Amino acid sequence: MAFDDFLTDSQSNTGTGILLTAMQALEKSGYHVLDCRDGVEALQLLEDSGPAIIVLDYQMPELNGAQICELVRQSSDPAIAGIPILLLTAHSNAEHEVECLRAGANDFVTKPEQAVELMDAVGSPQVGWHFDIGNSLRYSPPETWIPVLGKRILKLHIKEFNKKKAEAEGRRNGFSWKLGDPDGIDWPAVVKALADIGYKGTATVELEGGDPAYLHEACRRLKLILSGDLPSGKKPSA
Repeated sequence: MAFDDFLTDSQSNTGTGILLTAMQALEKSGYHVLDCRDGVEALQLLEDSGPAIIVLDYQMPELNGAQICELVRQSSDPAIAGIPILLLTAHSNAEHEVECLRAGANDFVTKPEQAVELMDAVGSPQVGWHFDIGNSLRYSPPETWIPVLGKRILKLHIKEFNKKKAEAEGRRNGFSWKLGDPDGIDWPAVVKALADIGYKGTATVELEGGDPAYLHEACRRLKLILSGDLPSGKKPSA
């Protein structure tokens, strides 16, 4: 598929960084990437460019990703209606998934095997997985994703997730800055899984803002977790 066109939108609020990273990786692999400012411009370019794939963020100016997806699928031109679409979204509730599926999306990546299939379809060593440890817990424990993704994990995104709190108060309330929460991620299992695949990359830690004391405590907890000294099911002592 080298030198095929990719049509992307990189001007959304939430997906800019992810899309720009994807664009850079694809261009390094020999793909021609067409960047659009919004959904309206993307529709205008479709007929002229005939891209091999369309990459959209859900939150876009003018028309959102689901609306663009639906319009593409409704095209009278079979060549346009059949273009594969990769729709990026930070939303994960059932209503949102139904909206996207009705618009013409084929599936959601909710299992590590699906993530592997997606990356292998692109077929470039420049394309890998930015693994969000906290978000994956909504579907299955992150330590079960790591051995499947293996060397495809290029970067880590670290944050805590309290599943009991999410089930009681809503998913958004399940995220906590207190790394090592006893009702959260099994960090010893995650660290072991990363060691087993020989991960040597970098990690980004997602935290709320705070004073120096707060940041010092967060750093202490992170070091304790990554050192492997945190017993399973325990939280760092105050």
